[in-house]
Amino acid sequence: MAEGLARELGRISLAEGLARELGRISLAEALELTILIATKEPKRLQRVAVRWLERYLQEREPSLSDATLADSALAALPHEPRTEAVRVLRRLIGSF
Repeated sequence: MAEGLARELGRISLAEGLARELGRISLAEALELTILIATKEPKRLQRVAVRWLERYLQEREPSLSDATLADSALAALPHEPRTEAVRVLRRLIGSF
């Protein structure tokens, strides 16, 4: 069990390390990292989700309703099933 947890946390570390190495990752890539953190390290989600939302607002300049939808979907990420929240977030940025 500990080995499996270490492997999953390693994926997050690998993904975050790659993001740092690349410098600036796309909004879609940042969203996927946010989803991964919601799944594997939910205690970190609040800070990561707020940063993603700030970036979404700056880069996309969404309508108030889309901004509210993004906020609600991010808030739903820690809860199973998160499929709908993920679908909404990906649709808002036009990925997947």
